[in-house]
Amino acid sequence: MRSFCFLTLLVGSAFGAQTVLYVNPQTGDDAGSGTASKPFTSLEKARDTIRAMKKDGGGFRNKG
Repeated sequence: MRSFCFLTLLVGSAFGAQTVLYVNPQTGDDAGSGTASKPFTSLEKARDTIRAMKKDGGGFRNKG
């Protein structure tokens, strides 16, 4: 049986809305968009995407 790992990251915003990023190291692609149908391969890509969203304002609170 082939095992697989699937991870969903929920990113909260200042207004309680959430952005969902999907990571699947077996079938994902870091060139994808992080959606359920096009998940990222790596946690690093998800991390970098979250950092870019925070830098661009993306609805996040600035905690310093």
